[in-house]
Amino acid sequence: MPAGAKMRDAVASKEVLILMYDNLESLQACFEKFAQMKSEDGSISLSEFSVFAMSAGFCGEKTNKGVTVTPKDIRQIFSASKNDRPEEVEENNGENVSHYEVMSFSEFVEAIARLGVMKMLRRAQEL
Repeated sequence: MPAGAKMRDAVASKEVLILMYDNLESLQACFEKFAQMKSEDGSISLSEFSVFAMSAGFCGEKTNKGVTVTPKDIRQIFSASKNDRPEEVEENNGENVSHYEVMSFSEFVEAIARLGVMKMLRRAQEL
């Protein structure tokens, strides 16, 4: 199974969804804490998300084969978690628009799930 399919299936699994639901209030508080670092519009930027990922311990853990989650992975997860609507991209001719550079709470939750799955998949490769 390709890595993208593994990620998609794992993020959408019942276990991950239940875990997210059970911790929704804590996730909301975390989102609000990091979203207020630079903006007051209720969104989180890539730099704020990177600070979150590093301070939460997702990034930088060394294993025998390298680091479990890298800064590059964080950027890719941020982008992959964005729920761009096709009509928005078409309207803007694919140009870089500021709302493409921030994420909402629901996108933040998806990004956390992706970070966790990536970290666990990389750890599993160690075994």
